[in-house]
Amino acid sequence: MPCPSHVVCLLILVLVASSARAQVVIRQIYGGGGNVYDRDYVELFNRGGTPVSIAGWSIQYASATGTGLFSNSAPSLLSGTLQPGQSLLLGLAVSASGTALPTPFVAGNPATNLSSTSGKLALVRIPEGLACNGGSAPCGPAQQDQIVDLVGYGAANFFEGAFAAPAASATSALFRTSGGCTDSYANGADFSLGAPLPRSSASAAIPCPPGTAVDLSLSVDFASESARTVLRVTATTEAPVVGHQNVSLAVGGPGVTPDDYVLSQATLVIPADESSASASFTLADDAVIEGSERASLTLVNPSAGLRPGAFIHRALTLADNDGCGLPASAIHAIQGSGGDTPLSGSVAVVEGIVVGRFLGAAADSLQGFFVQEEDVDSDGNPATSEAVFVSEGDSGLATGIAVGDRVRVTGSARERTGRTALESLTSVELCASGEPMPTAASLVLPVPSVPVGDLAAATAAIDAYYEAFESMRIRFPFALSLAESFELAHFGQLTLDQGGRVQTFTDAELPSPAGFVAHQIEVARRRILLDDGDERPDSALTNMRPLPYPPPGLGIANRFRAGDQISNLAGVLDWSSSGGSGTDAWRIRPVYETSSYAFTSTNPRPSAPPIVGGSLAVASFNVANYFATLDTTPSNSSGPCGPGGALDCRGADSAAELERQTDKLVAALCRL
Repeated sequence: MPCPSHVVCLLILVLVASSARAQVVIRQIYGGGGNVYDRDYVELFNRGGTPVSIAGWSIQYASATGTGLFSNSAPSLLSGTLQPGQSLLLGLAVSASGTALPTPFVAGNPATNLSSTSGKLALVRIPEGLACNGGSAPCGPAQQDQIVDLVGYGAANFFEGAFAAPAASATSALFRTSGGCTDSYANGADFSLGAPLPRSSASAAIPCPPGTAVDLSLSVDFASESARTVLRVTATTEAPVVGHQNVSLAVGGPGVTPDDYVLSQATLVIPADESSASASFTLADDAVIEGSERASLTLVNPSAGLRPGAFIHRALTLADNDGCGLPASAIHAIQGSGGDTPLSGSVAVVEGIVVGRFLGAAADSLQGFFVQEEDVDSDGNPATSEAVFVSEGDSGLATGIAVGDRVRVTGSARERTGRTALESLTSVELCASGEPMPTAASLVLPVPSVPVGDLAAATAAIDAYYEAFESMRIRFPFALSLAESFELAHFGQLTLDQGGRVQTFTDAELPSPAGFVAHQIEVARRRILLDDGDERPDSALTNMRPLPYPPPGLGIANRFRAGDQISNLAGVLDWSSSGGSGTDAWRIRPVYETSSYAFTSTNPRPSAPPIVGGSLAVASFNVANYFATLDTTPSNSSGPCGPGGALDCRGADSAAELERQTDKLVAALCRL
């Protein structure tokens, strides 16, 4: 039941600290490549008692105080699993001098040149670069949630705790104290200087002593009383704490001022040798509507026996409820049962679950998120979609919004290049976080009920089939084959076929206009694109972004071949171009928060070429400009050629030149 508009309601009820978040840490940093070792390097370390997979994670770097974002330099992608006490060595910028790093090590982005004295390094649990730097471009709650560990050193303006780690030098490295076992969420206290001494995954594992990484779980209940919200917080550890432990509640976030809230009690105390404690906190709001607000549970003076950094960011979410839960426009009414929205130009208010968020650099063409009705609010009409794209642009209204949030959005309904969207936003209100995701619709391939013999009619039927699921969570409950990766580097997209790769028509068929139409229809019925959501041309090359597939990124040791398969593909169904004319198509936008995008090798490269005996001569001829018509006009745009007889001719400019072309081709063919 929605709260009264003047009451602040707690929207996340159960919080569990993530052991992986605090368990794998940055143990050592060296930025003096060429002086002691021939590379800059970062050493990661598993300080916990269980293995941790770091597949899909990345190391990202930004200068100490500059305006460059973490995403400006391609992240160094990670893979594999770290055992307790095991290190992983990541080599970065290479120099011509210095001792070689011990092997094995992971080769990171060679363009990442660490400063030997000051900088910011983030261990991030996604492969995409963070569009923030913690200084001139602050990292919002959703971005900070992706940071597993952060080390700011020297003059850095983004770090854990009250102070940055000390400045290093060209001949010294930063070391996490206690052999890497200490993490008090305070860079200034957790790091010291020493002579560089990198450890690789082949080095002997040195597990941390028991008790240095105790998990803390927090459960929260609430009850509203008039203009107050009473929070009952219970803290439970997996083992008794060493020394008493204080947990303090602080309210902060975008738009929150120091006078917004009054806390009746600010500290929960876990007694020494105990493993749980409870306390009540009363929050009194000043009744000023601030929009979405966030509260953080932070640890004060943490003891060595408790993991302090696992729930610093976005521990609680608070929001004024002046709108959430009130009547809203049905998304299926905005979508309608046809290709275009019947409410174009109308202001609409929708409330639903964020099922996909695509926010990157300002040049990104998506710049928004997809919102879908909860299952109970569906109209049950198979012809209407239950989701819509929200075009955020550079409004800044949706800062911190994440997949799984329930939001209330006000904007104008529009149809833009075939995609129904809410634009010109006036408000985006966070209602709740961690909500159950709407059920993903299962799609069928080949697309059913498609007419034969008429390509235009078939295309319209296929579009109508997908249109009913536009912007919704969908899944293909079968395997799809990788048919083409030509646009992977250009637009970050793959072409996938149902039922195995579709072969070129004339590979097994004689040329036939009717047969070719049937082939085109069959391809359209069986084909879908997997698109990373960044529609900038040459997104991977020009902008130095990693190639997204196969996750965590294409590389020598992580690759695929045409014919390999992906099973149970899921994501958000979207209609758009890939940034160029004539490239409009239906495509799946990946949602890494809820789905996996791993490929299975089903077409391995043969270990050796077959021995067939005999010999073979191969020749090719470029006859792109060999035409029977003559180019008799000086223009390159008009003339007597082409289907309409109005295009400039190509090829020879005279009969003599055409004869020379013919003689050369005939002579070459005869010599074969």
